Amino acid sequence: MVAHHRQDIVPSPSAAFGATSPWRGRIGAPSLSGVTDMIVSVIYPNHDGAKFDADYYVNTHAKMVDDVWAPARTTLVRGTASPGGGAAPFAMIAHFEFADAAALGAAMANPRVAELTADVVNFTDIQPQLMIGEAA
Repeated sequence: MVAHHRQDIVPSPSAAFGATSPWRGRIGAPSLSGVTDMIVSVIYPNHDGAKFDADYYVNTHAKMVDDVWAPARTTLVRGTASPGGGAAPFAMIAHFEFADAAALGAAMANPRVAELTADVVNFTDIQPQLMIGEAA
């Protein structure tokens, strides 16, 4: 892993109020510039009976994405509940931030991207949705 990458794992609401959470952690140091322009969001919509191994995602898949895509920053948001108290609408939302369109293009052109796609079956049966956007 390149030293200037950072991964934030957003804790569950209970962790935000003082409870410890295994989902909180950082890998590496902050990005060098602190500025990102392009963001790839990978969204895993939850559904009844969905399989999603969050431990595997955090400890294996997200680290693989960092190695292959080399984003400036990675933020993982694990779904824990909906505002009404029901199941979370999303099992996980991952945001991969890139300094600019060229960095994003290089990430997408990496020949190892196929490894990321092939790994999805190891942690979920959910079809991920991708959105590419610009930081506002």
